[in-house]
Amino acid sequence: MFRISLQTLRANRGTLAGAFVALWLGVTLAYGAGLLMAGALSAPGPGRFAAADAVVQADPEIATAEDESADVAPAPLLDAALVRQFAGGVGDVSFPVGAFDAAGRSVSPDPLSAHGWASAALTPYTLVSGHAPAGAHDVVADTRLPVGSHLRIATPAGESTYRVTGTVRGPAGPPTLFFTDAVASRLSGHPGKVNAIALASKSHTGVRPRCTSCTPDAYMNREAGLVAARRTAAGIAADPRLKVLDRAHAADADASDSRAADRVALIAIFGTMGGISAMVALFVVAGTFSLAIVQRRSEIAVLRALGAAPHQVRRLIAGEALIVSVVAGAFGILAGKPLAHAIVDVMADHGAVPPGFAPGTSWIPLVAAFGGGILVAQVAMFAAARRAGRTRPAEALREAAIERARPGVLQLGVGVLLLGGGVAMALLFKGTWAVAFAILEGMLLAAGVGLLGRALLGVPAALLAWPLRRFGASGLLASTGLAANRWRTAALATPVVLVAMLAGTQGIVQTSGQRDAERVTAKRVTAPFVVTGRDGAPLPDGTAERLAKLDGIAGIASARTTDIYPEKSVYAEDAPWPAAGLKATGKPTLDLQFTSGDLRGVHGDTVAVSHVFAQTGDLKVGDTFVARLADKSRHTLRVGAIYTRAAGLGDVVLADAPAPTAAIFVAGSRAALDRYAKGRNGVEVLTRGGYRTRVHAIGQENSWGVWMIVGLAALFAALALINTARMATSERRAELATIRLLGGTRGQRLRTAILESIPTTLVALLAGAAVVAISVHGIPLGLTGIPLAIPATILAAIAAGALALGLLTALATNLKHT
Repeated sequence: MFRISLQTLRANRGTLAGAFVALWLGVTLAYGAGLLMAGALSAPGPGRFAAADAVVQADPEIATAEDESADVAPAPLLDAALVRQFAGGVGDVSFPVGAFDAAGRSVSPDPLSAHGWASAALTPYTLVSGHAPAGAHDVVADTRLPVGSHLRIATPAGESTYRVTGTVRGPAGPPTLFFTDAVASRLSGHPGKVNAIALASKSHTGVRPRCTSCTPDAYMNREAGLVAARRTAAGIAADPRLKVLDRAHAADADASDSRAADRVALIAIFGTMGGISAMVALFVVAGTFSLAIVQRRSEIAVLRALGAAPHQVRRLIAGEALIVSVVAGAFGILAGKPLAHAIVDVMADHGAVPPGFAPGTSWIPLVAAFGGGILVAQVAMFAAARRAGRTRPAEALREAAIERARPGVLQLGVGVLLLGGGVAMALLFKGTWAVAFAILEGMLLAAGVGLLGRALLGVPAALLAWPLRRFGASGLLASTGLAANRWRTAALATPVVLVAMLAGTQGIVQTSGQRDAERVTAKRVTAPFVVTGRDGAPLPDGTAERLAKLDGIAGIASARTTDIYPEKSVYAEDAPWPAAGLKATGKPTLDLQFTSGDLRGVHGDTVAVSHVFAQTGDLKVGDTFVARLADKSRHTLRVGAIYTRAAGLGDVVLADAPAPTAAIFVAGSRAALDRYAKGRNGVEVLTRGGYRTRVHAIGQENSWGVWMIVGLAALFAALALINTARMATSERRAELATIRLLGGTRGQRLRTAILESIPTTLVALLAGAAVVAISVHGIPLGLTGIPLAIPATILAAIAAGALALGLLTALATNLKHT
């Protein structure tokens, strides 16, 4: 049968070409997503510590409940005295800065970081001109800044003018500044502390503590390049708060780039991409192969009439599917890696991945994508050929001429199961859970609609096409064509349903979350002015106190954003919880809408909590709970107030927080604020409206990665629509030829194609809208529910794009055959 499969494959290459394209695109997308996921799951690499053998940091792990833990980021600070305990140890100090030229322009659109000069050798950065920093106002920058130039640099300790005494060349990335080690320690805002200790050994025989009484259990394997630090009984390494990272994981200790350590975000992004890609590929490939089998009803009927047994028909089709899937899979593997690298390049340009991130090199994505393509092809072929092989010869000939009225039992059962599962999930999940599962619910519902497409898409399209009979011969042909070929209508409408579901669901989810945060922020911030750092510069410590002393300032509230880790099982799943340290004096500038207590009750270890946090832990005013802060310090906190406007601020308000000041909300004279900001390039004064615009821009930037994923999947579905339309049109060549022989003109045939596409696309959009409505049903419900926001512009663009795509596809695929 395999030899016959080769012969029939050559005879049906036109029909199976569409299946080949669908499978090729599916494997390409799946392999690309798999490589990205492998990169996210793999070790982050040495990063800025490429010249070190190992890096010691404070252990970031926090136990949040029994058998539950979380990591704080960045890791807590280490005592600088610890550096002297290690031979070859270099203390790394990292802190954010803002740098501005003589004209007050920022030298980089990206966030800047600064370090002590000793850290330059850890990457390494190479001095190419000038000399190392030596004085209190010396700084070394990369080659984009000339030696001798002067910079105004804003740091956590204040803002001052520095002279560029040298330039260095290092890895690609945003500019990095180097001060003397003493100056860096002072400017960092935490003198006497380091973020990490990098260990190096020229002999590469091991890294040992300097103290001779210590018995280290840290050694480096020359071949593997691994260095591990063993705790000692006498000193440093006996401290369980320390963690040692080998070169493969050293970037996790880089406090200057939180994205390098934030693998969870990358895993979430690429995990979502992988899940959507797999579902879309499965969806489209299965549908295309099914369409290819349907188009061969006549051939299968003849084989059955000539005496071919059911298992022979199935083996014949399975052989064809195997050949097509192997070849298409090979081409997909070749295209998948360039696709993954292209996605990384685009995401890196938008700051969505850390510098140096690359797709993984694991063999698992290759096997999964290639094997998955073969498996999907075989399953799709089996499902489509199962009835064709079992049908009696006479009945097969009849069905080749007349479309079968209803789907098979298996197809019907799976379709109903998928629809039921999607609806059940939509009814079960509420609030944030509904947001998390909205896309999955939509996928299940769309898959169910596709399997039952002849009934849910074909019949409504045929009914909607009935008025087209008034548009002359073209309208009559379109109406009867839709009524007689519901399987074709379903095949063309299903990709549109998928596109509408993906873009519509994500649009509503994203818009609802962003508008809720913006709405709550607008109501919470009552201050007419907001002081923030300009272009990523930090606000120096003490800025709020200095502003409060200015003439004309009536009220101040400074906010430090942080995280909190409650030690209670009901909170563990969502840890860390966003929090903020608030210090307010004078006239109120924030309205948190307290339902119990007020901000005056927040002091010491007495905190305010959101109503979501309170109800989750069954807390009321006066109750206590145990939690750890971002510096891992453990506190018993007392609830002093409960508020409702938490979005964009946090679920716990502390009297203070171990974090830099993010924003200062000010009531008072704008002139006083402008005088203060004059000469301080790192300080920016925003109006209340300007701050709301900033919040909106940040929300848009944070959603970019998810929209890229959805856009990629939607593009794949659109290509699948074009491919399906080409297959469907090629199958109608005999029909088109008959119309021409009966006197039909080219214009009439094109008008028929256009009139057929309109009801098909409208029904697909309506079905997609129904799927979206069910998928987002639970978002406004429950304790964490938020109001639904309908992005009219996005939905209108989806509808217009789908109609345009349907019309253009119909015209393009029919021009060749008319």
